[in-house]
Amino acid sequence: MAKFKIKYDHSKCYVYYNRQTGQIMSVGVEPNPHFEHYIIQPFDVVEQLISGRRKFSEFVVSYKKSVLAVVEKDYEGYVFKNNLYEWLKPTDEQRDCIVEWNQKDLVWRFKLDNEYKELINERLLNQKLLFFVTLATDFDFLIRTIPIDVVNLVSEKFVEIPFVSKLEQDIKKISISCKMTFKNYGLRIVHE
Repeated sequence: MAKFKIKYDHSKCYVYYNRQTGQIMSVGVEPNPHFEHYIIQPFDVVEQLISGRRKFSEFVVSYKKSVLAVVEKDYEGYVFKNNLYEWLKPTDEQRDCIVEWNQKDLVWRFKLDNEYKELINERLLNQKLLFFVTLATDFDFLIRTIPIDVVNLVSEKFVEIPFVSKLEQDIKKISISCKMTFKNYGLRIVHE
């Protein structure tokens, strides 16, 4: 019987991580179905982790210049204290938390999926969500921070926050991000 040898591309590695914390769970040269979230990095970026010269606990997966990457915990751009933030992208799919940018009413609408509301535990109920509106071309340029109480999201159909600046009225000029409190997020864009 002939044996086939599978060839892997050793120039890149899969870095599997916890989406809530950014903690690196595993690194390998092939896909691993046991992990849900991963990024692909060049081998030279993770070589120290694979060789054992550095510990996984010294690194996290976080945003570096608006791209997910493996960064050292003391990296100056890693300012979110070991919590991963997500940049919301437009989607029509069902999500646990939806942020609606509404040009017609000049408001942000934040809402939770009705099924997800049933799953909220006491710990999450007492939290405050922070959403960050930044320039689309410069994520370091903060336009505003929007705090939302989870208890309001659960008890109301949606939470509505009016725009406070001209920049917010042009969705092409801005981005919105938030700390990964829920499993998934989505952005809905509503024009007239």
